[in-house]
Amino acid sequence: MSATVASAAANTLPGDTLPGDALPNWLCQQWVLGTLPWAEAIPYSEFCDRYTLCDSQWLGLFQQTDSAVACIRWDLLWLPDALFNQVDQADAVYVFLKFDQVLGLAVTNGSESPETPTIVQVELEPVDDQQVLLLEESGGRSTTVVFAGAASCVAIAAHNQIIQL
Repeated sequence: MSATVASAAANTLPGDTLPGDALPNWLCQQWVLGTLPWAEAIPYSEFCDRYTLCDSQWLGLFQQTDSAVACIRWDLLWLPDALFNQVDQADAVYVFLKFDQVLGLAVTNGSESPETPTIVQVELEPVDDQQVLLLEESGGRSTTVVFAGAASCVAIAAHNQIIQL
């Protein structure tokens, strides 16, 4: 499997979690092996209409041949009541964004390094027959994904519960 990991997951050993216990090993394996429950996913445009990723934590991006999957630790403060009631408040909730037919990726390091950078803005813009996702973090770091296929997302709680978006 040819793949690129743009996150701390590249240095994670089996049985470990990401730094700060940010991502359980079993979930990291599903992310990297491509076995996340995509049948439960909704289009990213629907997710954007209902929810926000503001103040959430960007954990990384895993790229395979022509797709990429981003992992974000969702800030529970912004969850609507219907979702908030689905999760144990002690659990983390992870949002995975899948981009098909990825044409390009770019990561720009910011000038500051906050201890725990959080998402301050996410924009999805159509450009000709492509889409461009721009994700900006506190501290000035940004990630850009250019893709021509679908974008979908699924949310999973830390104890392996699929969150019904």
